[in-house]
Amino acid sequence: GGAVVGDEQLARWAASVNELSRPSSASLEAFLLPTDDPRVHSAREHLSSADVSKQRGVVDWGRCETRHARARVEEELGTKRPLTTWESQGHCAGPDFAWHDWFKTQVERVLDLMDINFLRLAARGEDANYKTLVWNLSQNVDRSTGAVRPGLCPCLTPNMVPYLTNRGGPIVGPEVLALQGIPIDDLLLTRENNDQMADLAGNAMSSTIVGTCILSALLLARDTLRAFDAPPPADGGGGGLINSTGGGAPPADVASADSVGLREAALELQAEPLCTPLSELLAQAAGSARMCASEGRTTIAPDVVRCVKCGATASRACCLAWPEHVDMAPVTEPRLAPRDFEAKLAAAIPMCVRLGGLQSAR
Repeated sequence: GGAVVGDEQLARWAASVNELSRPSSASLEAFLLPTDDPRVHSAREHLSSADVSKQRGVVDWGRCETRHARARVEEELGTKRPLTTWESQGHCAGPDFAWHDWFKTQVERVLDLMDINFLRLAARGEDANYKTLVWNLSQNVDRSTGAVRPGLCPCLTPNMVPYLTNRGGPIVGPEVLALQGIPIDDLLLTRENNDQMADLAGNAMSSTIVGTCILSALLLARDTLRAFDAPPPADGGGGGLINSTGGGAPPADVASADSVGLREAALELQAEPLCTPLSELLAQAAGSARMCASEGRTTIAPDVVRCVKCGATASRACCLAWPEHVDMAPVTEPRLAPRDFEAKLAAAIPMCVRLGGLQSAR
């Protein structure tokens, strides 16, 4: 009888989980961090900090090269390499917004697979650089390497190389965890590197799926869960909720301000007496603006140049990519690191601002 009841409950649980399924309503962009986010910038430096010659090396991809050539011929893609323009000597140059330092660490098989995927979409009249697609560059060319549709992420694996087309770089570790439903803003991820977070996400199940399975099991087994229906013990121990200090114990004494050397100070709500003039503040804001995709929220890239024709700016290391510019002239305006401008702006603007004359403006 128990086996029959167990099988019946298991079938009801599976049906309940299936009934709770629904089409995805959040696109891939909802789980991605901004390109200039410090976590993305740190992961980019980690992925590109290793010696290029050691990461790339000379890899024999003879059998893969044959499969790549067959895919180009059978799908009538041609022999060009429009996305990476890679050469056998190790030179490659992606789009101007791409992670060029990451491109240089990839082997020729990965670079050629990126070009093939780009040509496949171009044959359908689509530009991958303007689509949010995830390419699994760890797979071979004759397997499913591209996303099923824009805005959806394929299955995540530990050794996956998830290339994001409109970023020009891979999905980093915190973003992979977020795609599994893990709240990355509530976790302290300082000791784990990008590879470790990707391995954790690749070996984990999505928290939304796990939560659905647990919720369905609890709902079906609610008649047998009577732990909180029992009366509390006579001595008052046990039962109840466990607080953050553990077991209902009173909180520990908080250290006094005198014991830790704290002192009171007046709260200054006004700006500094010698505030920066507005014209100078605007010039500093323009000097701290982002002029290259390699710049983050704290630092600026060295040797920035500007196109004379279109006005596009990039560092000299990134301007070698495409689209090509006619004439690149050095940027002569003084530049200021964003972190320094942030400190100057915070000192110049008061914490409280009072607006007057609103009644007369009606």
